[in-house]
Amino acid sequence: EQYLNLNIKEEDIVDLHISTDKIIQMEYIAEKYEVKFGDIHFLDDNLSQLLAVRPLGVNVYLASWGYCTEEQKNFAKKSSDINFLTEENMYLVLSEALY
Repeated sequence: EQYLNLNIKEEDIVDLHISTDKIIQMEYIAEKYEVKFGDIHFLDDNLSQLLAVRPLGVNVYLASWGYCTEEQKNFAKKSSDINFLTEENMYLVLSEALY
C-alpha cells in the first residue's frame, strides 16, 4: 500500500503493539529483518524519541512539520547526526539516504 509515495506493507509497520519504547522497537526491527542499527532509518516529529535511539547508531530524522517546537528544530539543525526534514526536502533527503 502506498503511504507518502512509499510502499509500506502493513506487517512492516512497527507501532505500540510491539512496544511504546522506541529502543525496543529498534531492537525488534534489527532482529526481525536481520539488519544492523546503522541500516535503520527512523523518522519522528518527537525529538526525545530520536535522542533515545540515537546512541544505538540508528539514522534519525526530525520531521519538522509535526509537533516539534522551534527550539527542537534548531537543536536538530545544529546536530551533526540528526537529519532535519521539511515537507519540501523529505523525498530528496530520504532517497539519497536509502538508494
